[in-house]
Amino acid sequence: MLGNHGYALANRMLHHREDAADAVQDSMHQMFRKSNSFDARRGSIKAWFLTIVRNRCIDMHRRSTPRSGDDDFDPMDEK
Repeated sequence: MLGNHGYALANRMLHHREDAADAVQDSMHQMFRKSNSFDARRGSIKAWFLTIVRNRCIDMHRRSTPRSGDDDFDPMDEK
């Protein structure tokens, strides 16, 4: 059930099925690795997992988007 919700969120954020599946898989792995940090007083496990998925999608998006100006800069180009 968590995986389905996570996939739906990741797919909406990334607009790419394979990347969404990778984000969910990475998020599940992280959730199990850090399961001792879950605090039920702060929210449900579903909310915690979706936060992990959201953060993973943001990280993936940042890594795939070139920063503005990086591709155009050439230090040897003197105009």
